[in-house]
Amino acid sequence: MITDNQNIYESHELARQYSLEGRLQPPELTILEAMKRRLNGARMLDIGVGGGRTTIHFAPLVDSYIGIDYSEQMISVCRERFAEIPNRLAFQVADVRSLSMFSDESFDFVLFSYNGIDYIPHEHRADALNEIRRILKFGGHFALSTHNLNSLEDRLRPKLVLKPRALASRLLWAYRFLRHNPSSYSLRKNYYAAAYDGALAYGLRTHYIEPQRVLDELVQTGFRDIRAFQLTTGKPIPTTEELRVNTDDWIYYLCTT
Repeated sequence: MITDNQNIYESHELARQYSLEGRLQPPELTILEAMKRRLNGARMLDIGVGGGRTTIHFAPLVDSYIGIDYSEQMISVCRERFAEIPNRLAFQVADVRSLSMFSDESFDFVLFSYNGIDYIPHEHRADALNEIRRILKFGGHFALSTHNLNSLEDRLRPKLVLKPRALASRLLWAYRFLRHNPSSYSLRKNYYAAAYDGALAYGLRTHYIEPQRVLDELVQTGFRDIRAFQLTTGKPIPTTEELRVNTDDWIYYLCTT
């Protein structure tokens, strides 16, 4: 099923823009450092690879690297960007909800970074996680990030802001958000929300979810030893209570099978 988000990512201009990116976020750097020794000789799948931002950092460390994306344009720019890389580096169009081209326990490490899972419909998240669990070897690792519902509610909550420019910016964002999401008053009725939050000029519908529910999703899928990392610093979030009240825009998780 082709989604509206998927159509947006088929933009050639957007794919070109993504192909210029190469910087890792703080939690990605933390995960890279934590995984470094394990990546030697590993087989890696990079889901939602976009323009190859993470490829630069992870591909040189593994024995075999495959990057996939449901956007043909993104895969096209990746193949062009890394045309000189040896054959062990491959890119292909694929949808995480159905990875039938890969057999069970094919990979040692799967990365689904930059909230890629948030751009498929909520009802398909379980399909995606189950497929990832299936293709991971026993003892393999999975890293992902996903938007935090707490952050969305925090941005909508009235606050005293003393700096006029910051106050104006906050009010303008809230006005635009409410205009594009007329039913946003009911966010807390569910543990997740799908909202047009301003990404790509309010074109993308983004999934937000309570951090505790992410833990529940991962445990129910069969993942264990789940660790969470702060967005701004990359440091671990040490307790379940701290994770529950965290208001980062999104949170990174690392777990094992």
